[in-house]
Amino acid sequence: ANGERTPAEAALFGRSLSWLSEWYAHPSTLVLKVTALPEGYPAGFTFGAGTTPNQAQYYDRGWCFCESSLSNLVKIYDAVLDLALLPIDDQELLEESGIEEGQDPYGVLLMMLGHRCAKGRA
Repeated sequence: ANGERTPAEAALFGRSLSWLSEWYAHPSTLVLKVTALPEGYPAGFTFGAGTTPNQAQYYDRGWCFCESSLSNLVKIYDAVLDLALLPIDDQELLEESGIEEGQDPYGVLLMMLGHRCAKGRA
């Protein structure tokens, strides 16, 4: 809640980092990229003590660029989705997703994408 990890969370995070590239390199995983910062960022976000928000653009961040390049290299084109390019103002999509006016659409769209993938429509 305060932007800090518990010791257990920090240990799990550290262990998981060494496996992160497996998700991006595996040809059967779906990669969802968030290439645009939320409107108003960093206002409204919590950061740990002594940290500052990274406001670099997606492709200017080394790790993001590496993950994106790796994913694009090994996956078919529709297994790497850029959430910033989703047509969130498309009326049919908004009605299907249940997004209400003023609501941040990305969480709802992620759930909807999962539903579409399960139906083979993504």
